Amino acid sequence: MLLTEKQKALQLNIRKNVQKMLVPRADDIDRSNKFPLDIVKAFIKEGYMKTLAPKEYGGLEWSTLEFNLLVEEISKASGSMPRPRKRNTSPGSSTAP
Repeated sequence: MLLTEKQKALQLNIRKNVQKMLVPRADDIDRSNKFPLDIVKAFIKEGYMKTLAPKEYGGLEWSTLEFNLLVEEISKASGSMPRPRKRNTSPGSSTAP
C-alpha cells in the first residue's frame, strides 16, 4: 500500500505511542481480560477517540485509511485491546456499533 508522506508520519506517530503506552502491558491485558482504562484515557488525550469527527466539532477528520492505520497499530500490539470504532453518526442513522 502506498501512503502519502503525511500518512506515513501519522502511522509512525501512532506506532510510537502504541509502543510506549500499550506494548509494555499488552500481554497482561490480553491474559487478564481487564479493561485498561488508563491506556484508553491516554489514547483520548492523543485524540484517537475523535479521529473521524469533523474538525468543526473538534475532531481530527481522518480518512478511513488513516483511521485504519490506528486500528492496525493497536491490533498489532494487543489482540484484545478495545479499539476505537467507526460509527455512522449522520442524521437519521443509528449510532450503535
